Amino acid sequence: NTAWDIGHSDYTSIWFWQRLFKKVRLVGYYQNSGEGAAHYAEEVQRLYLSNGWLRSRDSLDVFPHDARVTEWGSSKSRIEQLIDLKFKPTIATRMDIDDGINAVRATLPICEFDAEACSEGIKALKSYRKEWDDERGAWRDKPYHNWASHGASAFKELCIVQREAKVINPEDV
Repeated sequence: NTAWDIGHSDYTSIWFWQRLFKKVRLVGYYQNSGEGAAHYAEEVQRLYLSNGWLRSRDSLDVFPHDARVTEWGSSKSRIEQLIDLKFKPTIATRMDIDDGINAVRATLPICEFDAEACSEGIKALKSYRKEWDDERGAWRDKPYHNWASHGASAFKELCIVQREAKVINPEDV
């Protein structure tokens, strides 16, 4: 499965993950900026092939709600472009920031990370922060938008949909 946060002038971040019996296994992470849908489709395909990952009929490509917008120099929406590129887009339920953060907190205890393949994504998760208000001397209610935001947002999309994904019992594999 993949989980995305789409950017254009900033990062597009993609987590590669598996849902196994009561576990979420994070097996890869990719991010880049300034590229269109075709680049990311090619990169996802390259990573699947080079790592020997298989896509099943039940594989998910999870995107945020803004994947419905028309962009990337085309008259098509991002979803339409991704479908043309053989993705099976699933739009994660739109949540407010606090609910999304709570979805991540609820999912993290069942996650297993490939430390090497996910090193940049793990750095993004560790660097995700709230915004600080110097005048009030307190944290603001919204996250600080920086390079880490997109990796964290893609991970949030994964956490929102993973609960609905088909559970695979290891004895059936």
